[in-house]
Amino acid sequence: MFKRVSVVLIISIKVFFNSAARAFELPQWVMKVTAEKQEAEVDNPPGYIEKCSYQGRDVFYVSTGCCDQYSYVYDADQVQVCAPDGGMTGQGDGKCPDYYDAKKDCVMIWKDTRTWPPGQ
Repeated sequence: MFKRVSVVLIISIKVFFNSAARAFELPQWVMKVTAEKQEAEVDNPPGYIEKCSYQGRDVFYVSTGCCDQYSYVYDADQVQVCAPDGGMTGQGDGKCPDYYDAKKDCVMIWKDTRTWPPGQ
C-alpha cells in the first residue's frame, strides 16, 4: 500500500512540475542568475527568485542577502523595474511601494535550499 501511494505521489509531482514548466518559458538571464546564485556562497537569508505578475506584466523578484542590499524586480528583458525592499531603511528604492500588495500569480522559480551559515 505504501509503495503504491509513493508511486502515485511521485507521478503527480512530475505531472504538476511538467505542466507548470510549460505554462511559461524562463528568460535566459533568469537561468544564468539562478546558476550563478547556486554556485556562489549562500546568502543570509538564503536567496530565491520568483516570477509574478505586477502592473500587467511578468516580473522576476531576485532576493539578496542581509543588510542594506536591495532586492530587485526585473522585467522579462532584465530591465530593472524597482527594489521593493532593502537599502538603509529596508523600504527599497521607493519606485514600487505597492509591490507586495499588488503582485499576484507568483511562482517560485528557484529557492536556495542550502543552510546559513554555510557548512551547517
